[in-house]
Amino acid sequence: MSVLFGQAAPGTPVANAGLTPFEKLTRQQPLPSAQQPLIVFRGVLAGGKSAAFTLVGESILRGSATCLPSASQCEAIDLKQGQVEELEYVPLGGSAVTYELQLVSITSNEAKASMARRAFGDESKTGLALLRDAGLTGLPGLRYAAAEGVLVLAERHPLAARAHVSAWLAALKG
Repeated sequence: MSVLFGQAAPGTPVANAGLTPFEKLTRQQPLPSAQQPLIVFRGVLAGGKSAAFTLVGESILRGSATCLPSASQCEAIDLKQGQVEELEYVPLGGSAVTYELQLVSITSNEAKASMARRAFGDESKTGLALLRDAGLTGLPGLRYAAAEGVLVLAERHPLAARAHVSAWLAALKG
């Protein structure tokens, strides 16, 4: 999988932005670096058409990515191949800085179970520690399927879903 990521002026076309290419990302890899983690690559979603990235800090998003778990509670983004997302960060005591993330390609590998298990272990230990320290280890609505080596939709227990709806209805009535 490869992405382009880096600082760019707001609204700059990707071709002119001078973004840094990142090839063969490993799960939990922080971008642009471990010293300046803005996003963390979490993995490719089942079907191989998109990838998930956790937002490490608060940012204003502009683009075509899908927020996870929802637009109002955006903890991660799901980006499809060819899509571009603009992320605007405001560092403490500084002025806004805009970064662009473009998902260039997802290589489709038909992996055997043993290869998928090996890929599961191939992750950035630095990125994993960063996610743990920030309390961001969970990925809303998704779970990692080690046997396939991809992210899949997390199954919701029917009783939990029913309890959630009941609580929502009670809140509406009260």
